[in-house]
Amino acid sequence: MKLEFKILFIFYITIILSSCMYFMHDGSIDSPQSSTWVCTINTDGTGLHYLYESHGNPQFTPDGTKIILGIDDYGFKILDAELGTVLVDLDTLSNFSHYAISEDNTICFSASSPVTNSRDLFLFESTNSSITNITMTDSILENDPYFSNNGEKIIFLSIGILAELIMYDFIEQQFTIISSSDFYVFPQFSYDESQIIYNNLNSYNLININGQNNMVTFEGNLEFYPCSIFGNEMTFSADSHIWKMNIDGSELMDLGEGFHPQFSPDGSKIACDGLHVMNNDANNKQNLTDEVGEYPHFSPDGSKIVFIMERYEDE
Repeated sequence: MKLEFKILFIFYITIILSSCMYFMHDGSIDSPQSSTWVCTINTDGTGLHYLYESHGNPQFTPDGTKIILGIDDYGFKILDAELGTVLVDLDTLSNFSHYAISEDNTICFSASSPVTNSRDLFLFESTNSSITNITMTDSILENDPYFSNNGEKIIFLSIGILAELIMYDFIEQQFTIISSSDFYVFPQFSYDESQIIYNNLNSYNLININGQNNMVTFEGNLEFYPCSIFGNEMTFSADSHIWKMNIDGSELMDLGEGFHPQFSPDGSKIACDGLHVMNNDANNKQNLTDEVGEYPHFSPDGSKIVFIMERYEDE
């Protein structure tokens, strides 16, 4: 009898301790632990591959063999595109998630400038590790740079009195205002530089506590990123659309809702958060995964996309 009692006592204690360890580790039976990973996937939705555990904005290098991972308030890492191993780890540059890389591996990024007391654009030369400020202007913020295919131009958002879409020609050393009639987030050249895609964030959904939903479009640009304002009666949430226009600002076209748009190398497709891929006229929109991917970027040959995605413990 005493032996049976000891066996039962040990059995119940084991169950209790196991349960305690489970709840200490997981926090909740219904809330599996997750982590953020850099992933790649084929453009037909096959071959999902988890490369490296980290948040940030990943982009393929021009030769497709490496991935540059920009991380806010940290700097960047360079990963092997197949193995996910870290080849370079640099933590001296801040706000590095908003950056672009050219054919010669020059990196353009946005960071706070001690000279202008604003967010400027800088160039990081990978050959000699030098850093150069290229936009010492009166703007409050310059952000979201993107190189042209040949690396001779860059396009970016500039916020001063107005929000402007600006192109800088490195050869001519000249700034050109393309347009100042919208709010230009994540602008990008097409491969042949004839078109530009971007996000705008000046349309908002007004939602009150009764669940009523009313669209409100502000004439001014009140918010830079989607946000929520929690109060007793209502919240605001941004409704971001992808827009496309010619390089001279003509033939503006709304491609529908989406964020972080990215042209394929041949310009025929556009990827955006979700992880969605569609034709460049917004037709045939498809979701490549059942999970939510962010910051998509095509490989140079257009066969793969690198992006950020949540991974859960049971996967």
